[in-house]
This record gives sequence, C-alpha cells and structure tokens, in this order.
Amino acid sequence: MNLSSLLRSVRKSLEAAGVPSPGVDADLLVSHGLKIPRSGLYLDPARELSPAEESLVMDLARERAKRLPLQYVTGECEFMSLTFKMKEGVFIPRPETEVLVDAMTERIEADSLKSHVMLDLCTGSGAIAVSLACHFKTGLVVASDISPLAVEIARENAILNGVNDIMRFVVGDGVGSLGSITRSDCEHGFDAITCNPPYVGSAEIDELDPEIRDHEPRIALDGGDTGLEFIESMLPRIASILTGRGIVGFEIGETQAVPVEAMFKNAGFEMTEVVKDLNGKDRVIIGRRA
Repeated sequence: MNLSSLLRSVRKSLEAAGVPSPGVDADLLVSHGLKIPRSGLYLDPARELSPAEESLVMDLARERAKRLPLQYVTGECEFMSLTFKMKEGVFIPRPETEVLVDAMTERIEADSLKSHVMLDLCTGSGAIAVSLACHFKTGLVVASDISPLAVEIARENAILNGVNDIMRFVVGDGVGSLGSITRSDCEHGFDAITCNPPYVGSAEIDELDPEIRDHEPRIALDGGDTGLEFIESMLPRIASILTGRGIVGFEIGETQAVPVEAMFKNAGFEMTEVVKDLNGKDRVIIGRRA
C-alpha cells in the first residue's frame, strides 16, 4: 500500500464510524503514525509503506473509529502553540480555553505585578498552568486537581515545556486543598487564580458527543444540576486567598454569565467582566474584589 492509499483507507474507516472531520483526523493519524509532518503527507503520495507502517496506522485508525478522542489515540495535543502529553482519564483542553489564558495574561501584565503567584484549579493536563508559566517564566504557578493521574500528567507537561522549576503540583478537590497550598507555597495569597471548572449540567452530559460522553472524565464535566455548583462553592474560598490586587478567571458556558456574575457579587467581588470567544459567545468571566 502506498501513502495515498493509506490515507484513503483511514479516511473511509473514520467516515463509516461517524467520526467528525474524518479527513483531518486521517491526516493527523497518518502523520503521527509515520512520524512525518502533516504538510509532507501529499508531497510523495506514491511512497510505498512497509507492512509494519501500514499496520501501525490502521491500529490507530481502529481506535479512533471506536470514537476514542484523537488526543488519547496519539497521546498528545496542542494548546497555546505548546505540545502537551495526553492520556485517557485526563480532560482534553479545548481551543476556546485559550481565551481564558489570553484574557488573564493581558490583565496580569496590565497590573504590572513584579512577581506573579498564580493558582490553577481543575488543572487537568496542566494546559492553563503550564501556558501561564511559559509566558511569564518567573514567579510561581500552582496546579491543583482532584485526580492524581491529571496531576501526574500536568507535572510531565511542565517538564516537557521547561517550566517545572517554577511550578508546584497539588492533588486535592479545590476546597480541601487550598489551605495546604497557601501554607506551603504562597504565604501572602495569590495574584491570579484560573479555573476551567466542570460546568456542564448533569442531565446534559448524556447528550454530548461519544468522544466526550464515553471517554473523558465525568468529574471534569459534571457541574451538578445547574452546571454551576463547583463555581458557587469555590468563590467564597477563592476570595479569601487572593491578594489585594488579585484577579480570578473562570471559563463558563455561553449561557452562564448572568448567574455567575451574581455569584461573584455574593462572594464579595465588586468588579466583573465577561470575555467572549472568537464566535462571539460568552466564554470567560473575570472578577476582582476591588
């Protein structure tokens, strides 16, 4: 089989399985399996492949055809132009979460803080925390998650991207782990706190695509009946560990800005702003106490 035939075979198998964007996924699977850039896939379409190469790629395609997310199949993903290791059981970062990183980075820089002490809750793969550490390259970024596996992968991603020396990692449920974080790593509080929390309503999860519903960790998705239980429970604690000029940013669902703004106000935050994503949808809410 040559390269062109392999691409067609993978694409057809993904189409038959109902995989969204089968052409893109076929390119990425073949590129990953053969260890060649995606841009090089069509430079030599007649290239003959060895049986081992063909077998490896078709094995990857079979896993994707089971609706296993592409990032779990390849073991990696891209976020903020950085490469992250990925493993089943760890929440996959989405492009829209880059809005949170960009928004927080802009506001931290605008405050001209000399030393940034940051906390990322529900860190998952560490995408937000590592991206912030890579941007600022100084200060301290604490990454926390209830999942030991997620914290392990986040630590590996910090090492992969060269920022492990300015990061700390904590296994905890957010509320229960904050006290130990502040005592061990941050005596005076945090200048910035980020979080991509579980914000999908419990009843809505079964309606999600199979890749999400059947394979991603439910604990990273399920925000309770309203989708906002985690945010509501965390905000009062978060307010107590922010520095005087500290800011907090949450990713939210497109219909959640109004109720979350009310939660911020109830928790003592006097200033909030909503940031939209590239599709014009409410995606991030940022709050300050004063």
